[in-house]
Amino acid sequence: MKKEKRNGIISLWKFLFAIVIAFFHTNQFYQNLKNPFFPGGYIAVEFFFIVSGFFFAASVLKKRYSKKTIGTDTLKFIFKKICSFIPYILIAYIFSLIVQAYYSNWGISKILNSFWNLCLLKHFGFGDVIMLGQLWYIAYMLLVMFILYPIVVKYKDNFIKLISPIIVIVSLGFLYETYGTINHLDKIFYGMLPTGVLRALAEINIGMIIFLISSKIKNISFKKIFLIITSVISELLLITILLVILFITSIKKYELIILLMLSISLIIFTSNKNIELKLLSNKIIYFLEKLSLPIYLNHTIFVVILDYGSLFQKFSPISKSIITVVVTIIFSIIEIKIITYIQNKKMINKIKKIIISENKT
Repeated sequence: MKKEKRNGIISLWKFLFAIVIAFFHTNQFYQNLKNPFFPGGYIAVEFFFIVSGFFFAASVLKKRYSKKTIGTDTLKFIFKKICSFIPYILIAYIFSLIVQAYYSNWGISKILNSFWNLCLLKHFGFGDVIMLGQLWYIAYMLLVMFILYPIVVKYKDNFIKLISPIIVIVSLGFLYETYGTINHLDKIFYGMLPTGVLRALAEINIGMIIFLISSKIKNISFKKIFLIITSVISELLLITILLVILFITSIKKYELIILLMLSISLIIFTSNKNIELKLLSNKIIYFLEKLSLPIYLNHTIFVVILDYGSLFQKFSPISKSIITVVVTIIFSIIEIKIITYIQNKKMINKIKKIIISENKT
């Protein structure tokens, strides 16, 4: 199976949906107003889960199954995923801890308890201090992938064809029938796991199903007029979703329809049937994609600063929202530059020379 190339359309929408989530979490500035920014912005997380499932399938389906090494292979896969998040989570945690401790007058007990957030265990019931609540997405995604990896490696696309649809139907059906929404994170179902895990499980499996479908479509040749039509459809679907979460206050009854719209759009532009794919597949768009993770992790820090900081009390809610997002983007750009520099092999070698003394003969 060929290695999946980066998709500029996915890269662009990752950035845009990260911005949507940042605006959504500024809604606490609008407590006395009827029209906050992106009142349904939480639905943007669904895009990230589905895309994660898509690339999870692309990676896992090409792995060879070995009964002797499957445990080690699973751990290696999850460890690699965690390592890709660690620098960004650590920076967000340190800055968030400083801000929270300052504005909320945290003592030693709360500071120590906040450590469970850094370990991605808070949303599984560890500790009593909530910090960087958006880490639930990463925690639940890693758990679901940890569970699915050995099974999908062994059974390949047979699992996705036969079991994934059942998982999607049962999980989403349970959430919607029980709570009337998929946006439940911390309710514990049957004394086992948070409901957010079911949300992650369902949508990662949707992403895997989309991968199989788009892989089949890639082998079909279509006329140019069809490519133009599908390109327009996919973008209209995503723009419609954007407008819905921007203007409609309560989107609970539209959640499953939005998931369907997201899935159709993703099938179209992951099967390379979009005429704008080449245009958007460039370094600028790829850099915007890199910004999506730090924007997602860091924006709540600036929400707290603008909400509690005396300097910003006279600012209007709209001004606070815009400042939050702009400052988060600038901070994220700087963060990426620093992390990239540190991760450079030359820099790592310099640090090693400072810390580790060489034996002289």
